[in-house]
Amino acid sequence: SAWRIIMAADLGLNITGEGTPIVMVMGRNASGRVWDAHQVPGLVARGWRVATFDNRGSGGNIDPNQQFHFNDLVQDVLAIIDQHLGEPAFLVGTSLGSRIVLEAARQRPDLVRGVVAAAAHARLTPLQIAQSKELVAVTDALSTVAPDYLAATTATLNLSPSTLLDDAASADWFALLTFAGQGSTVGLAQQIAADCGSDQSQHYPQIAVPVLTLAYADDRVIFPEQVRDVAQLIPGAEYAELPRAGHFGYLERPNEFNELVHEFFTRTNS
Repeated sequence: SAWRIIMAADLGLNITGEGTPIVMVMGRNASGRVWDAHQVPGLVARGWRVATFDNRGSGGNIDPNQQFHFNDLVQDVLAIIDQHLGEPAFLVGTSLGSRIVLEAARQRPDLVRGVVAAAAHARLTPLQIAQSKELVAVTDALSTVAPDYLAATTATLNLSPSTLLDDAASADWFALLTFAGQGSTVGLAQQIAADCGSDQSQHYPQIAVPVLTLAYADDRVIFPEQVRDVAQLIPGAEYAELPRAGHFGYLERPNEFNELVHEFFTRTNS
């Protein structure tokens, strides 16, 4: 149908490999192409078929005139499974992506085999909400007057001390963040408006598929305690913690991240 063609193009959908499908869902303000660095090759090599895409408000899927809600992000994931994969899929999300995949699993357990929810959180704290609501203004201002400070602050907030204390590694991250910039704050603002402040606590006990909640041990954005709270809300959910990893843990510790995903999905797929 026309919707299917438009959707696939707008979302930047890429499907790689053979085998049981995994849909990877990124966090705020980041393209699905970020998964291409480590997760796509690592999981495809382990025998999975991996789908990546851009959430609305990220990558090539930004429309300044578009308004969307949290459930629109959820429906995009379910449409990818239903229209493009031909069978139920496993889901992996990080941060905002975790909220998306958990809600997708709650709504359509017939389409979702299981979930790995990294940096999962049922709700943000008042301080996290306040920071989120001012993030666009701060990013716009600093990217103009102090881009190096913005890159350094982003690194400090999102990386583990084990990375930050390694001079070579931290220099590489600083160069990467300086080069990449902060992306579209238009899309970031749309995502914050769609998600920020909502509390999913009452929904999570209704999830009936296997779930692994994954905390990044040194995460200063979403604390491990918040991830553990999600595990306690979901019947039968497991909890794991990735050591020496900040909010970018899937990039800091990609081999360990991939192995946790592979092991959990292999175990629940048997």
